[in-house]
Parts: sequence; C-alpha cells; structure tokens
Amino acid sequence: MTDISLEKKIAQMLMIGFDGYEVDENHHISEAIGKYNLGGVILFDLEEKDYRLKNIESHEQVQNLTANLQSYSDNNLLIGIDYEGGQVNRLKEEYGFPKTFSQQHLGELNDPSLTYEKSAEMAGTLSGLGINLNFAPVVDLKINPENPIIAKRERSYSSDPEVVTLHSKEFIKAHRQAGVLTCLKHFPGHGSSTADSHHGFVDISDTWSESELIPYKKLVKDNLVDCVMSAHVFNRNIDPKYPATLSSIHIDQELRNEIGFNGVVFSDDLHMGAIKDNYTFEQTLNLAINAGIDILIISYDEEYKENLCENLIYTILRLVKDGSISQSRIDESYDRIILLKNKL
Repeated sequence: MTDISLEKKIAQMLMIGFDGYEVDENHHISEAIGKYNLGGVILFDLEEKDYRLKNIESHEQVQNLTANLQSYSDNNLLIGIDYEGGQVNRLKEEYGFPKTFSQQHLGELNDPSLTYEKSAEMAGTLSGLGINLNFAPVVDLKINPENPIIAKRERSYSSDPEVVTLHSKEFIKAHRQAGVLTCLKHFPGHGSSTADSHHGFVDISDTWSESELIPYKKLVKDNLVDCVMSAHVFNRNIDPKYPATLSSIHIDQELRNEIGFNGVVFSDDLHMGAIKDNYTFEQTLNLAINAGIDILIISYDEEYKENLCENLIYTILRLVKDGSISQSRIDESYDRIILLKNKL
C-alpha cells in the first residue's frame, strides 16, 4: 500500500464550504480536492450579510455539481448537507424538492412507521443527488421550549429521550437503506440552552442534564451511529475551560471512553460565533484536534476565502511539526475517516 503523505491525511480531516452552483477544474474547491485530497465538502443555500455560500438551485444542477466534485477525488469524497426536514432544510420546495416535515412534527405524531416513511423519502432524495452524508438526526432534547436554535426551529423530536431515540432509529435505518450516512448532533446536547452558538458564547452549566446523553448511549449501543457532531456549548461542571468542540473531557473522555463511540466525530461549523469570536484560527485547530475531533467543518473564513484548504493544511502541519499535535493523533483520525468512507 502506498504511503499517504501527512498533508493528504490532514486534508482528509477537513470539510469545507464554497460558493458556486457548478465547478470546473479551475474552481478553488476542485483544486483543493484534486491537489490536496480534501476529505469533504458541505453544501449550503445561504446568503448572509458578509458571505455567500450558494450551491443549490435545482435537482439536475445539484446532481451535476456532486458528480463533478466526486470526479476530482481519489477516494469517496464526503458530500454533506443539513437536511433535517422542516425549517432546517437546504433542499427547499421552491427549488423543486419534496416537502419535508420537522422532527418536532413527527415526534408529536409519534408514529415510528411514518417517521421511517418520511425519512426514507428524504434519504432517497439525497441518494439521487449524489449526497452521501446527512447532518441529522438532531438528538437534542426539547428541554427549553424557548430555545432559539432547537425548540423554536422545531428541530427536536421531543423532550423525552426515549421518543428521541425511537424516532432517530427510524431516521437512521431509512438512510442506511438508501446508502446515506447520518450524523447525530449536537453532542453533548444543545436542547437546554438559552442562546444560539451561531452568534456567540453559550453556557449550559445551569440547564444541562445527564438525560441529554441517553439517545447517544442507546444508539451507540445498538450500533446505529455513523458519526457524531459536537456542539459549541460550555458546561463548567464538566470542563471549566473549554466548550465541548474544543474539550478532550467532552470528546475523548465522555463520548469515546464513557459512551464507547469509536467512529468519526465532526466539529460543528468552526465559523460560528461561539468559536471564531473567542479563539484564533490556530488555537481552534490545535484545541479541536487534540480534543478528539476527526473532521473540522469550516464553511467560510473571511481572511483566507479561496485559500482556505491550503491554509488549514499548512497551519495544522506546522502544529504537528512544532509538537503541539502528535502525528499519531492525525493517523488516528485518518484511519477512522477511511473506515467511514469504506461504508459508502
């Protein structure tokens, strides 16, 4: 077997957002895939005041886009999307995609066979588009009904961990049937928060409860977890220093050692306010990788923009060379990622 360079192993640990409905070999994302062996891309339908990530216009356009992206990759490129159903849904009806239902709606109906049916429709849509990873189901519990990012957006099946687990199982089974990977989120639980980590620091120290781990424990035990996404939430009772994404206590100790999950852990988007407003680019990469994160999602970066992949790789390479991150830590993530890709 050919030895894979350290740069290419690091590139497998990256999932990047980009703007464009189509790509050719001159597009910076194609270059990142072909030249550096970029591990994954995430598709958006997003236009903020300071940045734009538009990848979705129609069924045929997305099919062509994913086929082109995949053609530049030496192995299975992970093509991820947030397709939870309801409000968090990049594949909107206005672009010709089928209507979807929120997890809250399905949880309230509490008919597992209906959840399977609706999840199978969504998984079939993704599979037909060439998208192989869905950042769902949300296994956060609807603990705080005023939560701006979970409850208010109808993203949780229920406040009851048993209901959340039951419906998440149906969602995952439907996606597995269609050959689409799923990712539980947001570990260790964002459902009790009073704030939104997209916009800044979120402290769950006084609101979080152990029951929020129940869906993770049960789904891991039943071997139904492909990947887990971390939350940028801070709980001083567990780690008095770092939010979960940057915390080895949360990721390595709690998720891996205590719950027993050995698969790929994604960071939530590192462009979110909770991280980028409080840590430098280099600090974030160093802390996240040492915490046990395998794939870093970065939708956008004002400073680097089109050179994002290259700058990420060489910043991480520098951290390995100066001893801040061990090479064995990179190898560990690389091995997990290849195992995940072999499932496709």
